[in-house]
Amino acid sequence: MKREMLSPRYTTCLAELTFRVQRGKGAGKALRGPHS
Repeated sequence: MKREMLSPRYTTCLAELTFRVQRGKGAGKALRGPHS
């Protein structure tokens, strides 16, 4: 695994996306990206 995948930014991004999916708000958009 690359060190970049274990970076704090990646962890924060993943946690935010997971949180959004759990809330059920724009789950599809969250998977596509925050810009979608």
